[in-house]
Amino acid sequence: MLAMYGLRSPQDVMPQAKAMALQALEVEPTPPKRTSHCRWSNLCTKLHQSDAEGHFVRALDLAPGYATGFQWCALNCLVTRGGFAEAHRAIDRAVALDPVSLPITTSTGLVWYFSGQFKEAAIAFSQSAWTRMQRSASRISSSARR
Repeated sequence: MLAMYGLRSPQDVMPQAKAMALQALEVEPTPPKRTSHCRWSNLCTKLHQSDAEGHFVRALDLAPGYATGFQWCALNCLVTRGGFAEAHRAIDRAVALDPVSLPITTSTGLVWYFSGQFKEAAIAFSQSAWTRMQRSASRISSSARR
């Protein structure tokens, strides 16, 4: 996450992240979150794109209800290799699994954007922003009632 948000350079942190993910997989080879994190570190360091995609497929087979795995796969694997139709299916699955996740609903707009569908991207971003505003208003309203 440090590299993803620009707090550290990927060269500094991703090799260690990959090593830790692989070590965790040796201890327990099937947990989907660890498999997804291993895939993520492979992708970020651009070491083995096919290995990275394989880790995601494995993780999603093990935990078909893991919404974040579908989100990460859509954005960081399928979009990056130009598999936009697959990316749309993956992000739609993520939204179906976790429709109130703002990172996931925002990622819908990113998939549209990177596939060159800018009007659809704008609609998706607007819907995600509207959801965020509604949730914030609901929290404020419930706090005021206490």
